[in-house]
Amino acid sequence: MGRPWTTGGDEWGNNIGGGNPIEIKILGLRFMGYFQCGVGVGEVYENDQFVKGVSAIDPIPPIPNFIMSIINRGGNTSGENGYASSNRNLYTEKQNIAGGLAFGANFTHSMNINFLIFYMNTTFMAGFDLAFIQLKNAKCKQSDGSVVDMGANGFYAKGQAYLGAKIDVGIEVDLFFFSGKISIVEAGVGAMVQFGAPNPSFITGAIGGYFSVLGGIIEGSFAVKFYWGDECTELSDESLPLIAEVNPKAQFDENDFKKRINVSELQPIFVQPSATFNYEIDKTFLIIIPVEDPDNKGYTYREYRYYHILPKDITVNLSGFEITQNGVPYTEPLTMADFKITNDNFNIVPNEEISFHKEADYYFDVKAQVRIFNLGTNSKNQAGGRSGYKNNDTDLKGVNNLNRDQWYLAKDKSQNTFTDERHIKFTTDCGIKYIENAWIDEVSPFHRSQNNPLSHSNKVKESDLRKSESGLSSYFTPVFNSNKNTLRAQSVIKKNHIDLSNNGHKITVVTNKDFFDESKLCIPKDFAKNYDFNIKISSINKSAEGSSFKKDYYKVLAQNGNSTFSVDLSNPLPANSFIIVQAIVKKRNSNNKPNSDMKAQTVVRKNFSGTIEMASYNVNINERKVPLESKLTGSASEMEIFRWYFTTGEYNTYQDKMAAMEITVDTITTEKSFYSSMNKGGYKLEKFKYIESTFNFKGYEKFDFHDLQNHYIVDVFEGGNRKFMFDKKLEQGILGFAFDNKSQELVDQFLRTYFTDKEVMTKFLNLGKNGDNLSENEMSTFINNYITEKMLDATRWGIDNPIGQVLPPLANIPANVSYDSNMFNKSYKFNTATTMFSIKRIQKVLKSLGSTSKIIPAHIITMKNFMDNMPNHNPIFTFSILTDMMNDFNNNIQGNVVNGFNPGIINKKNNLKR
Repeated sequence: MGRPWTTGGDEWGNNIGGGNPIEIKILGLRFMGYFQCGVGVGEVYENDQFVKGVSAIDPIPPIPNFIMSIINRGGNTSGENGYASSNRNLYTEKQNIAGGLAFGANFTHSMNINFLIFYMNTTFMAGFDLAFIQLKNAKCKQSDGSVVDMGANGFYAKGQAYLGAKIDVGIEVDLFFFSGKISIVEAGVGAMVQFGAPNPSFITGAIGGYFSVLGGIIEGSFAVKFYWGDECTELSDESLPLIAEVNPKAQFDENDFKKRINVSELQPIFVQPSATFNYEIDKTFLIIIPVEDPDNKGYTYREYRYYHILPKDITVNLSGFEITQNGVPYTEPLTMADFKITNDNFNIVPNEEISFHKEADYYFDVKAQVRIFNLGTNSKNQAGGRSGYKNNDTDLKGVNNLNRDQWYLAKDKSQNTFTDERHIKFTTDCGIKYIENAWIDEVSPFHRSQNNPLSHSNKVKESDLRKSESGLSSYFTPVFNSNKNTLRAQSVIKKNHIDLSNNGHKITVVTNKDFFDESKLCIPKDFAKNYDFNIKISSINKSAEGSSFKKDYYKVLAQNGNSTFSVDLSNPLPANSFIIVQAIVKKRNSNNKPNSDMKAQTVVRKNFSGTIEMASYNVNINERKVPLESKLTGSASEMEIFRWYFTTGEYNTYQDKMAAMEITVDTITTEKSFYSSMNKGGYKLEKFKYIESTFNFKGYEKFDFHDLQNHYIVDVFEGGNRKFMFDKKLEQGILGFAFDNKSQELVDQFLRTYFTDKEVMTKFLNLGKNGDNLSENEMSTFINNYITEKMLDATRWGIDNPIGQVLPPLANIPANVSYDSNMFNKSYKFNTATTMFSIKRIQKVLKSLGSTSKIIPAHIITMKNFMDNMPNHNPIFTFSILTDMMNDFNNNIQGNVVNGFNPGIINKKNNLKR
């Protein structure tokens, strides 16, 4: 029975039927009742579980709907703000009820009688509630505007009683064409009264009834509302829970948000303090609240309150030992000026990412106030509105001041300016233990890349390349010579030798902040002032041979404001190997002895042989697997802070890999239309018959994804950023190395694009009238430059990659190191020369097949429309020429179209024939 109510403090209580009234049924009479007394807040056991935060005394329940439906039947008190309500004196229920005594009962009886064809249904209800409540600082506002304390000595009495009955008399028929009940007379009467005392002392209530004869042929209703007593109305509490939470998160005391709370968990030094709001900042939102109607005693109306959180009404104070923002350390507190509102308008976050000193205390304070325009009793004229955000001023019904800066600040129930606030104290941890992927801007060699050259591949130098004849500042590998009048192949091909001096790779990792700093890293206490930064490079052959495992240490110094590690290797990387690079903090052997570069190689022999006391032996180790991680894990004197990995191929440089490629040629004869001319009315296409060759570049070692396409860190680091794009590794001009050791005849074939006659040449190259005036020598020079640019296009890697030939990012490094050599993965290479990519080039234009003209439809007004409607789409570079025409059409013609009429010159081809 009831809800057992318990507590662990000074609170006490007895709760019988509270929240779940006791119910007894006797001879059709239904009795419900409850009794509560106590002080404070405790817990109840309900529905097989304990529920905390339950007050010893519940608010008086509303008068049952059975009674209110009778009083309000038939629109007795119709109208949005004139409806009779049992929620009288809401202010007493909104106050903090400290304790008291409350009891109540409800009696209900129903009777259904049938006699012959007659029936009678009746329902009777009566009940009461009475409470003596101890309130905490309960106040109300008198008619003169003064605020007074409610009750006497903190106690207030209130109660209610109600009585009502319904009756329905009629006949029940069952005919072949109709079956059902026909009401002859239906009537009801109800009354309710509520009271409270002292301060304010009042009585309010209503009596109402209705009747209906023969289903409404004759009907009527009445209602009388009354009020007597003091006019002491609810204080207008305009406060709202503005702040949802703050980060770092803490468990706040909901009864005292001014109290500073200590965050229990240590925070990372890159924690970003922020606050999340329940409402959008700098957006107006409407909340409709039922409040007591001063013009209709005892009843409520819907009050319209427009709220707006202005950024200037938010204050932030972030203080402590030292705070670094955008690389600048501050000892003064950060304020709201150092924070910004996020795009969703619900959060405030730092303008720039900030960092804190490790193992230090910091304080974060957020306060917010809210502006309000309260329509008050004018809300009665705003029936039909809905709560929610108002996107423009036309949504602000009844508001006569649309300047939010001039709205007053909302007040709490004590009529003080309301401020929602949170105060926390947090302590940072010992610093960074590992560099996160999101903090990496660059690594070289690229993470998870495959078949990397063993040494650094220098960029092609200007001295290695010949400048194009057109005078442009573009270069390509010098595989042929030309002069002003003739185009001929170079008689002797000399292989390009770029002096690498057998240099190794440059190993680099770049972060977006100063992570490589003792003040940021969580370095063990015994390492402090006694460590070096090192790059550790471990390698294992792709066959996973344990005998090949090797690790080298290189001491490095942080560069670029402690954001970069970089080391130049003296020797090339091992061929066909997995390479794992680890950035580590290494403790020195002694305080006075820093680490120097160290190289150590672990070799386990597979076979042993020898002699012991004249007896020979031979031991073969066929296979043994060791977890690779156990080899990568350092001693107690090492702390890894970052790692990446990649694989090497067998070539020393990209230049060597290209020079080892084979080239084959596939030739076809085909026809195609090319753009010839364009004006505002149409365009012309020239059709040619020509020979096209496809040059297939074949090799044995696959290319990696970052060799042939631009790439980002996010492609290989989960959580990485897309801030920087890296160019493909095979740079402009490097394709020329593939021709160096090939036959001169093949080179000539690639370079010589030629035509049958001057007319075809002029049409194909779009020379127009200027082509007619060129001499033979000038035409030869023009073609010379034209071919040179075609070669330049090729060296810029306008290639077609056959599917499946480019290596994707490496999935992972081997789990184990094996001492068996039969595990070599053939997916990195081909057994025979295989096409890696191809390039298509026109080799010979045989003849012109004539031209065609097309009229541009008038409805085409954008570049996209032109492309959608133009048959045989031209190469994309031609559309740059069309852009000016389309822009001119949009600016000068489209705006002059009146009532759907378009200029005839664009619509009718015949208009052009004059």
